[in-house]
Amino acid sequence: MTDPAPITNAAVKQFFRDSYDTCLADHDRSWRKGFVTGMFMATDTVRRAEIIEVMSSGRTDIAAALLLAMADFDGATALTKVSVPVLAIGSAAPTNASSDLTELCSTMTIGQTVGAGHFNHLEVPEQVNPMIERFLAITM
Repeated sequence: MTDPAPITNAAVKQFFRDSYDTCLADHDRSWRKGFVTGMFMATDTVRRAEIIEVMSSGRTDIAAALLLAMADFDGATALTKVSVPVLAIGSAAPTNASSDLTELCSTMTIGQTVGAGHFNHLEVPEQVNPMIERFLAITM
């Protein structure tokens, strides 16, 4: 899983719930553009403008419903049911605490990229790909 694993952070989930009405009323796309921009670090550049444009251009009702779906998904319970090795690669600013994830899923290995936001697989594939390769090497 690349940033994030199932979200277990209560504050983040509450932010999603609290943002529903604002997102639903975001007809000028300013809130959604700000939300997506927040997924990037200042140094992230790969496809930044394209991603912000595309992710903020959908229907407001669908975007708002997605926020509620992320808030309501019980990732913690899902993680407790995992019995196979799993790799979670977080960004430089992870949504979940690594210790929370490994407490819920004893088969989880944590990786974290340096200097990349949510789209770390695009920004720093030279970090992400070797983590995946190493994980496969030690678990297969």
